[in-house]
Amino acid sequence: MVRFAAIGIFLLSGSICLSQTPAVTPSWQELATTSSLVVIGIIDESSLVIRPDKEISKAKPLSNGQVIVELQNPADYTLGRLVRLRVKEVLKQNGTVKPGETINVFLPGFFRAEGQPVLAEKQSYMVFLSPLKESTELRASLVHEETTPPKNVPFPLKSSYAINGDANGALHVTPEKNRLIKQVRIAIAKVKER
Repeated sequence: MVRFAAIGIFLLSGSICLSQTPAVTPSWQELATTSSLVVIGIIDESSLVIRPDKEISKAKPLSNGQVIVELQNPADYTLGRLVRLRVKEVLKQNGTVKPGETINVFLPGFFRAEGQPVLAEKQSYMVFLSPLKESTELRASLVHEETTPPKNVPFPLKSSYAINGDANGALHVTPEKNRLIKQVRIAIAKVKER
């Protein structure tokens, strides 16, 4: 009986560990081929991208003269985040981006979707990018900038990019990943030779 319990626990723990392992190792060469731009840069800031026509907060005046504001769930009007990435190095060029410039990267959804990369502010990343596809929803959206005072500005559709692939489309640059980054550089160089 104890043996069956031990086997059951072993199988259960093995299945839990397997479900938490990362996806198949990407083909860096394939990812570089499908990307029009590959850069290394630092995330400067991140802002919410909202649909102002769907943002509806209600104010209720009370009999004592105070006002209660009923706030809506931000997921109802948030399309995603616009991340500003300061380019340190261009590995594959699309002809428009230079080191020192800041580019916009759009990450869809209010919450990070499974397989979507995590881009933390003030961290360095190698990102595989393609121009963002135009949509009427993005054309009508605003970027909510956390300035003092906060302001909403039109979404910069023409100068924004999307990350290719899944979470592998953004590789966090750390000393532990230097060997992997070197492999990716070799794969990009092979794509350029074609």
